[in-house]
Amino acid sequence: MKKLISVLAVTLALSLAAATAVCAATADLTVLSVLGTAVIDGIKDEAYAEAVPVEFNQQGDTNGNGMVMDHSDATAYIINDSEYAYVFVDVYDDNLDNSGSIAYDRDSVELFWMVDNSKTQIRYHFDGTVDADSGEDVESAVVITDTGYAVEAKIPITDVFDDKIEICIQINVCEDGLRQYTCYIQGNAEGDRAYARNNRESPNDCWWTLALAGRFEDTIEGEKNEPMEIDRYNFMSLRDSKFGVSLAVQDAVTWTTTALGSEQSGVLGDTLDISWESIEALVNLTAEQTNDYTVDPRFFIQITDSGYLKLPEGAQVGDTGETATYTFTYSDITITADGYDDVVVSGGTLDGIRFTVKQEDGWTSGTSVEIDLTEPVKEQLGLDTEGLCEYLTNVTGVTTTVTFDAWNGRTKDDLDWYLSVLEDEDKNILAIIQRNMDGVMEAKAVIEDETSDLTAKQEALKNAFAALEHTETYVREYHTQSMEVLTEMRAIVEELSSEVEKLEAEAQERDQQDQQEQQEQQTQQEDSDAQEPSVSGESGEPVNEQDEAASSADEEDGGSGVIIGIVIAVAVVVIIIIAAAGSKKKKSVN
Repeated sequence: MKKLISVLAVTLALSLAAATAVCAATADLTVLSVLGTAVIDGIKDEAYAEAVPVEFNQQGDTNGNGMVMDHSDATAYIINDSEYAYVFVDVYDDNLDNSGSIAYDRDSVELFWMVDNSKTQIRYHFDGTVDADSGEDVESAVVITDTGYAVEAKIPITDVFDDKIEICIQINVCEDGLRQYTCYIQGNAEGDRAYARNNRESPNDCWWTLALAGRFEDTIEGEKNEPMEIDRYNFMSLRDSKFGVSLAVQDAVTWTTTALGSEQSGVLGDTLDISWESIEALVNLTAEQTNDYTVDPRFFIQITDSGYLKLPEGAQVGDTGETATYTFTYSDITITADGYDDVVVSGGTLDGIRFTVKQEDGWTSGTSVEIDLTEPVKEQLGLDTEGLCEYLTNVTGVTTTVTFDAWNGRTKDDLDWYLSVLEDEDKNILAIIQRNMDGVMEAKAVIEDETSDLTAKQEALKNAFAALEHTETYVREYHTQSMEVLTEMRAIVEELSSEVEKLEAEAQERDQQDQQEQQEQQTQQEDSDAQEPSVSGESGEPVNEQDEAASSADEEDGGSGVIIGIVIAVAVVVIIIIAAAGSKKKKSVN
């Protein structure tokens, strides 16, 4: 017990998925009690046969180095009647030390509970010494055992709310006159300051909740766990909530687990008829796995959420996710083994089990509860630890039934009632969406009409989409009949959309062809115009416009020259005539 050995996370995972439900706050850590009354003598008697074993193997962070050990330091069993809770703590310690000068530096078990909103803290040493640090001592007994010592105490049931009380158990592990570390139940908050809590309003630290068997009148005020209100938003969660049942053996030294029966699963209201067969010779527990046959292996049926509760995306180690309360009932469990009489474990109810999924280092915890089979087998067959190991090697079958009765306080009857509410709602929605379906069919007629133009078809498709969108605002998955209409409507609108897209593509292709033809015609015209001359001469050669202009100017200049020439010629003739006339006149005078 004094050796601190680290454990692989994979094997530890299954050991943590036990009788406690790990939640975000320590106060939500719950251990289940069962009905019974014990004689306080330090001996674990028949009264504890159905009690859920609660393992202690987590080291506190104030003493020691805070690591998790690979074996249990103790196992506790708790039962209750109408007045008291009976606590039996079996401590495994092969080196009992009583030499410390301070009370908590001597091997001991400390119990904490509330009385009138004040802490009671009692310390029970292995030698029978009792320290009442606060509150009043109760009836108790301490016995030295072959594996250490056992403490049994009778705690009064006070400060009750919702059939629960708040308590804590702490193991002081000491050596050479000093406390090496404190040890708490699996799933406790990382800390070892249970003593620091003086009332319910102070921090919980390592305290946890004991769910009492039976019904009790509330003596304190608090917030009750009322059944969840069923509405359209959480109905699906209720309908789809899952559970799973499996069978396993696990040694309490290396935490190696052997699955004997594969998981069977169902949903709210289901009853699983379980019959695990042909499972013999799967287990072979050695002396090493049982600390030389001094520590019993664990043999149990495990009921889980079957992976239904989810963690937030990107959850880190220590983060918690969804939480819910579960209620299960199971019938008598019959265990058969070659060479042994059948063992029958009485059926029972696991009521209001809180599961909260928690992210560990590579695995999740907090979503299972176990039905212990080890103690019933030992007691009914009179086996010691070595005899139990031999028995487990010869187990051939386990039969029982497990029913998933309630999820967050709601039953299958509640589920069926709300289904009827949704069916009435479904009928009303059908009348509304039928009008939308009529509109979709009208749009279909337009789109399929060959005489309708594309614009009309596009407008019809737009109307069909509007009708579909309107329908989707009303219909949910749980509206069975309306969902069928919606599914059909989606298929029709998708088909119409494809048809209109096809017509649009064809229209676009025609437009492109028309544009191409126009472009080709324009190009041909331009080519034709480029081949015809605008003016031609007699030779047929084209006349240069500049030459033609110059020629025209030359013709104009030539015409003017002729006129000037004629004028000059006439003037010359006149001058000659005048001159001739003058000459004749002169001769006649002479």
